[in-house]
Amino acid sequence: MKKRNYMEIIGILALSLILTSALAVSSCLPAMLQAFPDHSRSSVELLMSVPAFSMMLMIASSPVILKFFNERTMITTGLLIYGIAGMGPLVLKSFTWIFLSRIFMGVGLGLLNTKAVSMIGERFSGNLQQRLQGIRCSMETLGQATLTLIAGQLLSIKWNYAFLIYGVGFVILLMYLKFVPEPATTKEHVTVRKRETYKITSKEWVVIFQNAVLGGMIVCSSVSNSLRIASYVTEKGLGTDVNGATILSIATFAGFLGGLVFGNLMKVFKQHMLPVSLFIGAIGFATIAFADHLIVVAVGTSICGFAVTSCTSFIFNRLSTRLPVKALDTGNSVVLVGCNLGSFSAPFVLQVFQMVNSDLSFGFLGFAVIYLFISIMVLIRNLYYMKK
Repeated sequence: MKKRNYMEIIGILALSLILTSALAVSSCLPAMLQAFPDHSRSSVELLMSVPAFSMMLMIASSPVILKFFNERTMITTGLLIYGIAGMGPLVLKSFTWIFLSRIFMGVGLGLLNTKAVSMIGERFSGNLQQRLQGIRCSMETLGQATLTLIAGQLLSIKWNYAFLIYGVGFVILLMYLKFVPEPATTKEHVTVRKRETYKITSKEWVVIFQNAVLGGMIVCSSVSNSLRIASYVTEKGLGTDVNGATILSIATFAGFLGGLVFGNLMKVFKQHMLPVSLFIGAIGFATIAFADHLIVVAVGTSICGFAVTSCTSFIFNRLSTRLPVKALDTGNSVVLVGCNLGSFSAPFVLQVFQMVNSDLSFGFLGFAVIYLFISIMVLIRNLYYMKK
């Protein structure tokens, strides 16, 4: 492969480094709660998850956007919005303006998300395409872990300095413009675009919505961890907010490992992979809830990170096996919308838990019970169908 092609691949994969970076600054929450004492905990936590809402809207409207804007325009615009809006809290002091900047950052991520996944399928084929798609998924987790770790170190200077990490969007923009050429329009590409729309059956919609709801719950629990770990560590006197950022970074790397070994675990557990992953997640959340030491919190959060990645990998893998190829684009989009809705709803779910019990550990215990319940229900269903 030519050097130019290698750099093109690097430029494309670099886009995925920031797709899940909205929560990379979540370790700032304890400091932000002090900076905005007139706002409730759930309002401040919403600053972390609100990008998922605007991102969800952009993903849902991507078919319309693609009719008016080409790839280069979408990605360039997305990266510029991401970088400018992401670093907004460096100069913005008002809670309202910071809230708006986070919404716009989600818009930028939404514009990127619609193309970062499909670019590999459009430009490459065969074994190379499969390898690059696997690497692309790993880049998301690696990017989130790295940016979370860097944000934690910047947090030790001043809380809003952590938002400097979003300046990486400008670096990725330069790489994209320099190394990634505009896509060639081939006859095959035109044929694909003119392909007749596939009509999804009612049974296929059931599969799609089941996975969208499950994906939303799993992402909601994962985002809840990101929102609460730093506060949990500091308020229980187990460590500092920087320690919380380090724990979240370690947990993300655990999720990265979960993605790497998912294929091997599927060969072992097969259809029982989902209940096993959910049961592991229940153990992780319960470990956090009853933790009395920083290391125990780190272990529990890492178990959760591993389980969340295993569950989400199972969901998208199941979509590819339960749906025909022509329905996959729609299925993936609906599930992604469900996942982003789960991310956005995390502060509200945590607020409900807090209304029941004000102890921060109750939220973790609540998710442990939910994971355990769904695990048992899925296992019973699997055993029922095995007997038929």
